[in-house]
Amino acid sequence: MAERRRSDLARFIVDNVTALLEGNVLPPTENQLKYAVAIASALELELPPDVLKYRDSMGVFLSKHAQNYHRIKASKNPARDSPQ
Repeated sequence: MAERRRSDLARFIVDNVTALLEGNVLPPTENQLKYAVAIASALELELPPDVLKYRDSMGVFLSKHAQNYHRIKASKNPARDSPQ
């Protein structure tokens, strides 16, 4: 069990270092950063450092929290959806 964990960790490290060296890791876009900050603020979440550095991590964060963010945002602005 411990040997497998060491092997998995080693593979994870090698894969990530290789990706960094090859330039395959992209930072999040400005729009993603703004959206994540809005989500984190509304849901009272802390933005993990990797979300602020890596587009893939940002995508996971946004996918995980966007639906809840929109639900909360809609509940705070019910007049916006009602007919006048």
